[in-house]
Amino acid sequence: APTLPKTAHLTMADGTQKDVAVEWDEVKAGSYAKPGTFTVKGVAQDDSRMPVEVTVTVSETSSDVASYDGGALKVSTEGTVVFAEPDAVRGYSRRALLTAPKAGTVGMTDDGVRYDALAAAAGTYKFVVRYASKDGSLADVTYTANVVKDLADATHQRASAHDPSIVKEGDTYYVFGSHRAWLRSKDLKNWESFENNLSTDYAEILAEPWAAWSSQNDNANTDISGNMWAPDVVWNKTMNKWCMYLSLNGGGRNNVQKSMIVLLTADHLDGDWTYVAPVVYSGFRDSDVAATDIGSGEGKVDGVLDADGKVPARYLSLDDRGVNAIDADVQTDDDGSMWLSYGSWFGGIWMMKLDPATGLRDYATTYGTVKNESDVYYGRKIAGGANNSGEGASYVKRGDYWYLFVSMGQLGVDGGYQIREFRSKNLTGPYVDQNGNSARYGTVIAGSSGSGMNKLVNRGLKVLGSASYNGIAEIRAAQGGNEVYIDDDGSIYNVYHTRFVDRQRNETATGSDNELRVQQMVVSPDGWLVST
Repeated sequence: APTLPKTAHLTMADGTQKDVAVEWDEVKAGSYAKPGTFTVKGVAQDDSRMPVEVTVTVSETSSDVASYDGGALKVSTEGTVVFAEPDAVRGYSRRALLTAPKAGTVGMTDDGVRYDALAAAAGTYKFVVRYASKDGSLADVTYTANVVKDLADATHQRASAHDPSIVKEGDTYYVFGSHRAWLRSKDLKNWESFENNLSTDYAEILAEPWAAWSSQNDNANTDISGNMWAPDVVWNKTMNKWCMYLSLNGGGRNNVQKSMIVLLTADHLDGDWTYVAPVVYSGFRDSDVAATDIGSGEGKVDGVLDADGKVPARYLSLDDRGVNAIDADVQTDDDGSMWLSYGSWFGGIWMMKLDPATGLRDYATTYGTVKNESDVYYGRKIAGGANNSGEGASYVKRGDYWYLFVSMGQLGVDGGYQIREFRSKNLTGPYVDQNGNSARYGTVIAGSSGSGMNKLVNRGLKVLGSASYNGIAEIRAAQGGNEVYIDDDGSIYNVYHTRFVDRQRNETATGSDNELRVQQMVVSPDGWLVST
């Protein structure tokens, strides 16, 4: 509180002057809580009982006022949050708002300082409360309210990672997504971005495979920055390395998708990556098949070409074996064998065995060519095909079953993207849905081919899709690219990206309208993994 003079110098009616003691009115803390002036009234303590007053000026700053940080809290646009006061001011007897926030209101409670957003726009709002002690000491505490639109965002730090792959090292979860989106978290709720050498030196690290294969497409797709898609990261105990299986998308026209999956390794998940070699190719033709691992000899797949050395017609049809070698997912089966799943739309999703000593293809394992079941080069057919949609396959073992998750539809906000589920007693299939329908397509579904319209086809147990309910601030849409993760305590989580109806922006190498979501799953009474 301000220190007021003990006496007043009075001029009496007869012209005489004297100093008289004054009794001042009580000064409330709110009077000096912010810069400005105010008047305090009093009464002279003599026979005259003359009224007196004094003007008090509160300066903008004062070296005698202590300053403290009251911390930051998240609150939804319609929410209320209470700040706990710093220990340094808990003994102060009075408090008042010194500087108001630009939006919302502030109130004092027995528990602390309350901030009400009152439909404030998303943003950061600071305010200052002044505290006064009985001995006149002053302290200013600055509080920060971070207003977010989505109620869940009030307790989560959101980030973007399209087609996420999740792994854990020590006590930290790591997510690796398309377009070099790397995230980490301690609690699966608060995510932060981090960088490694692929973040900045990708063009140099991947120059060899990009120049030799994926960039040689017929679609004028020559910029690698936007074509590093859907990595899958796993621990290879034989190599004692973390292995990243990264898609280098080339795309193309004329019934070929010139893509490849390459292997990189690292010692730690937050460290740098070393390029190793290609794992599988797609989009090969007579003119360039020699640049792949198709042929005879060590490190080659024999028996792929016709007797005249030509690429068979089945590899040149998107309704047949025109596979797109992207969307890797690596799993170890019940016998300890490593398998790579890959593929998107077109020729379907396939699986080949890996050599754990190298992390590359196991060339000792061969496959016959059987329609809609297997192929001498691509391995075993798992799902999709016949130019119907279906991509981003991921697998998890729980109990007696392996569960397969596939994203169907187009990935845009209005493309009908959704997650569908199948299961099998074996990692390599065959997989069926809850109605016994096969995950593999043998023919083109009417209204589906190449259009994403298979959202009209009821195949696979639907795990997630768009929904709108009263009270949802942002309607989620086009969930997909998921991976199901079982934590150390047995908890099952569905890790995926989602878009939003009111946020539409094209996916690029540097920007996105998607966000990562982690949603717990449980086992239903009939043995399916369902969302909570």
